[in-house]
Amino acid sequence: MSSSIASGSTRKWSHNALLLIVTMIVIFNLIRFPGNILSWDVFGYYMYLPMIFIYDNWGLQDVSILKHIVEEYNSSSTLYQAYQAETGTWVMRYTMGMAVFYLPFFLIGHFIAWITGFPMDGFSGPYQVAILYGGIFYSFLGFYFLRKILSEYFNDRIVALTLLAIYFGTNYMFHTGFDGQNAMSHNYLFTAYAILIWLTIKWQQQFSFKYLVLIALNCGLIILARPSEMVSLLIPILWNIESIVDLKKRFEILTKDINRFLLLTFVFLSIFIPQMVYWKIITGDFIFNSYYSNPGEGFEFSHPFILEVLFSFRKGWLIYTPLMILALIGIVLLFLQRSKLRWNVLVFFVCNLYIVSSWSCWWYAESFSSRALVQSYVILALPLATMINFIAENIKALFYQIVTGLICLIVIFNMFQTWQYSKDIIHPSRMTWKAYKATLLKTQTPANFTDLLMVDRDKVNSDTIEITSYKKTKELLLDFENGGGNSSEQKANGKFSYVLSHAEQYTPSIKQKYREISSRDHLKIKFSAKVFLKSSYSAGELYVRFENHGKEYGVKKLWVDSSLIPTGSWQEVTFYYFTPVIRVDNDKMKLYFVSKANDVIFIDDLKAEVFERIE
Repeated sequence: MSSSIASGSTRKWSHNALLLIVTMIVIFNLIRFPGNILSWDVFGYYMYLPMIFIYDNWGLQDVSILKHIVEEYNSSSTLYQAYQAETGTWVMRYTMGMAVFYLPFFLIGHFIAWITGFPMDGFSGPYQVAILYGGIFYSFLGFYFLRKILSEYFNDRIVALTLLAIYFGTNYMFHTGFDGQNAMSHNYLFTAYAILIWLTIKWQQQFSFKYLVLIALNCGLIILARPSEMVSLLIPILWNIESIVDLKKRFEILTKDINRFLLLTFVFLSIFIPQMVYWKIITGDFIFNSYYSNPGEGFEFSHPFILEVLFSFRKGWLIYTPLMILALIGIVLLFLQRSKLRWNVLVFFVCNLYIVSSWSCWWYAESFSSRALVQSYVILALPLATMINFIAENIKALFYQIVTGLICLIVIFNMFQTWQYSKDIIHPSRMTWKAYKATLLKTQTPANFTDLLMVDRDKVNSDTIEITSYKKTKELLLDFENGGGNSSEQKANGKFSYVLSHAEQYTPSIKQKYREISSRDHLKIKFSAKVFLKSSYSAGELYVRFENHGKEYGVKKLWVDSSLIPTGSWQEVTFYYFTPVIRVDNDKMKLYFVSKANDVIFIDDLKAEVFERIE
């Protein structure tokens, strides 16, 4: 990698590439104009603005306002973007960083709504258009700064090729140009990272304190928008670091003037003050885990899904964005060339991949390829450009033509897959190897496409589960024999049962790790128990759940009393269960019976019959 700062007159290739990219972003956004850009996650990011500036409801004291908006604009199927905390107050799930990014365009939309007579409710047409064009502006800004970054290290043609490769050869194209995706955090964070790296370069060149202040503000905003982006701090810390000695010198530079260091720390932390004040007022705590209320989803740092993120046909990054294989090879080249950027790029990529892969919903819902890695393309552009430059300078004649031809095919393949995704030929979250194979290079959806996909959980009603396409693979039985029971007064089978009363409310449980039950992504399970109600005052629940770090999710229970079964005789009670998305495969399933009344209940033969889908 060699520095090649070109003058404006000699930068026509990258200038034209930037112009083409921005033109395509505008065209795609107009062609694929969203029905409601302020929906789903974006609705959650954005809601701070209308709640503060229009409704004076920033604390969600009147949650009916939100519910009305959701119904009026079809913003979401459920109001998952906010939830009721244990204190009874409602809390916005997302931090307010994205709202800061949206703010200028929200104000523009508010002004246009005022002068045109549209409803000034924060969600009518002018607000939608303003946020859409705001996303286009941030896309342009991101590539503008990426061009400046690459121009510090590569000649203009390599810069142009790298810009075009990032846009046309990755899922960046989809996530900034289709169906309102440009309002998602990844587009904005891509730009924020580009500005961060540019500020870091300028600081390294001039060592001016003003650049450190801007870096602190930028990192703070990135983290406020997405707390997992704390990895962004590695960029200014490790930039041009080649050894431990260099790292020590970097910290000495940052801390040698204690007053400046304290000021820098204050600038960084000041970004979080509004969020901390909001949490303190609403929840009573300055630091609050807003995902706490959803035990079915969260970080699993001890069980990262790295192989799935990289190679799964469901959403594998290198499957659906194969061009980035070149960027990974480029990291190796950075080390072979002993580039000053090698450790920064490698450490950032590894740490970021680990964090992204540790989220239990590692496929990040409905999206094309791994959307959570889009913002990292700014720093990965450096090894990608290194690889492109190496090919241009070191590979000769016929082999060079073959390699460049393959790269062009990869880019075309990405564009084709993007088109497939936009036409629902590639499913946004349920792809499998069989589905991928059936749709590879196809322009129409196969007739049996649905059968090849992962099961559609949204359409499964566990109360009416059909098991005709499933086969029984396992049976778990707790019969309370061999010392497991506590009563011989009544028994359905054998010599013992388990009696529950006010003093003894819970039976022992069937408990087993999911991986010990099955390796499939989902199961249908028939749960049953034999129950003897002593009187009409007897009642209880057959209860099943999964546990992750002591928190339960996937709960289902069957209420059992004299209205369901007669008293004075043994009766079998049954329900079917469709497993939730399992966070990690060592999460435990637990089945037990719990008494909910004063009179005794006898329980026998707790059973779980496991059914797997027939492939």
